[in-house]
Amino acid sequence: MPIIKDKYKGKGSDIRSKFVTRENNRALINPVPVGLSTEQIKEIETKQYRDNPANASQVTTLTQSTKDSVVYSFLGSSNVNTLNTAKLIITLKSGSNLNDIVINNTSSVANVVSLAWSSGSQENASIVASSGLITSSNNNATTFFSATFPGEGSLSLSHVVNNIFRNVNKDVYIYAVTSVSGNINITYNILNG
Repeated sequence: MPIIKDKYKGKGSDIRSKFVTRENNRALINPVPVGLSTEQIKEIETKQYRDNPANASQVTTLTQSTKDSVVYSFLGSSNVNTLNTAKLIITLKSGSNLNDIVINNTSSVANVVSLAWSSGSQENASIVASSGLITSSNNNATTFFSATFPGEGSLSLSHVVNNIFRNVNKDVYIYAVTSVSGNINITYNILNG
């Protein structure tokens, strides 16, 4: 039977492998908190990096100022049923937003509907209309919408009013005119804030 050599005898009295060192284990110097996920550990390391004054020139923080305000939404409705007579339907206060106007022709007859806006003093305001279209006014009313509505037709103007009446800088008055003595229902939504 052959003799088995002792492989550790030639290395001296120390029988440990030459690859094991007696130094402190560097992995245990910065212990990892137990029970934290990898994402939480990375967040902690990122916060420590950003808080380190030596890294201050590499870190930029953006501050956001927030305005504490309460926004109120108001939903209203108005009926316009007098032929060629302008009716004040909406009063927008300064800083308000007009989100939507929905026009609904509840009669069975086609009807021309015009909407106009004006600002400033509305005392003694006079708007002249013919066939549902505004022809003149003494308060600089500007028509921003006119259309013929079929019987029982409706339309939302959110795409128009969202762009025009956003955060108005003065009081704005919106008038409606109809060409047929019938029922035009106008529903609107205002945000104040």
